[in-house]
Amino acid sequence: MEKPIAILEITSKALRLVVGYVIKEQTYVIYALNANIPSQCISNGKIIDEVTLINEIKKISYISDPNAKLRIKISDVVLSLPPYGLEIFQTKQVTTVVNDEGKVGNIDIRNVHALINKEKIPSSNELVDIIPDQFILDQERIYRKPPIDEKSNTITLLAMVHTLPKDLVNQYVNVVKSAGINVTRIIVSSQGACEYLSDYQEVPNDYFLVDIGARMTTVSFIGKKQLFGSTFFNWGSDNIDDKIIEEFHINASDANKYKTLYGYDTRKLSFSPIVCKEETLQGTINHDVNQLNQIIKSELDVFVQKFNLALEELLKGYDSSFKNLNAVFIGGGSLLKGLKQYVEPKIPCEKIIMVMPKTLGARQSSYFNCLGVLKAANKYQGGYDDTHPKISQVTRNL
Repeated sequence: MEKPIAILEITSKALRLVVGYVIKEQTYVIYALNANIPSQCISNGKIIDEVTLINEIKKISYISDPNAKLRIKISDVVLSLPPYGLEIFQTKQVTTVVNDEGKVGNIDIRNVHALINKEKIPSSNELVDIIPDQFILDQERIYRKPPIDEKSNTITLLAMVHTLPKDLVNQYVNVVKSAGINVTRIIVSSQGACEYLSDYQEVPNDYFLVDIGARMTTVSFIGKKQLFGSTFFNWGSDNIDDKIIEEFHINASDANKYKTLYGYDTRKLSFSPIVCKEETLQGTINHDVNQLNQIIKSELDVFVQKFNLALEELLKGYDSSFKNLNAVFIGGGSLLKGLKQYVEPKIPCEKIIMVMPKTLGARQSSYFNCLGVLKAANKYQGGYDDTHPKISQVTRNL
């Protein structure tokens, strides 16, 4: 049985941890956890309160779940990082096969990866991941996966190189390490999501991946099931909560409850149901669905405006017809009722495709990135030390 791998994603609102493994390209989850963190920890993708965040990460480093009869000590993680400032480059490197019999081995795969790691990045970013596209052997033989045991004098690797700002990488890695957890690898969250979606029949080869979080939204350009670029903007589902709190004078918990319950209500009714009541010195004020719709509509208009600007930025240098590609919506914010009906006519994309994870144990939309990173970590591991222990201990109390 494959050794389980732990995937950690740090968002503006929560820590997400998925422990699982991949068999025959199918993802299996042993444990999934979504733990909320204080709102002051992260703002606009930057870590503001490192001490609090480190303590929150420490809390999930050891999991004891009596219901699942499961105990897990997290000592190593693959860290999923947001694509803020992501730049992607294409590269080509070739190395001589060192085996006396001329057979490609793991050492050759690591050697060609090492050549890419030594390349100078044409920006101030830091290399975080290498995504192989083609392995080419003598006689122009092309393989998608590492051609182990195939005979050849040389091996050439065509790959996509993912880079992120050094400050962002250092911040996120340092808080995890300070919590006593080793980061074995970094994978961009959008790469994980598009990898996970590659098996979805309803998802085309070319599309925009739209990940709506609590405070941030990322828009990524996927072509032939590969990540080609990504941008982001400061807007998420919690922006709607903020407006409801402001207008209805209620707490955050109730605001989220009413947003989730009603969403953008497109039903044609002869009356407007009361959502909640506000007691004031002048008397009772009834807040109805029409008012809630107006609040949500105003925020969705902000989303549409920022999304369309993000497309313009993402597609600089590309033909304008790419705007008509489908958009695949993921993330907790994508679950808002009525979002598709309201947004779809206002953006240039042909249509919006709503999807949910299909892996047992992690079927919430917020787990898309972690599930995908788990799959990507298994698929693109040729250049990494796969002898390193993934998780120190997983036990069940029988």
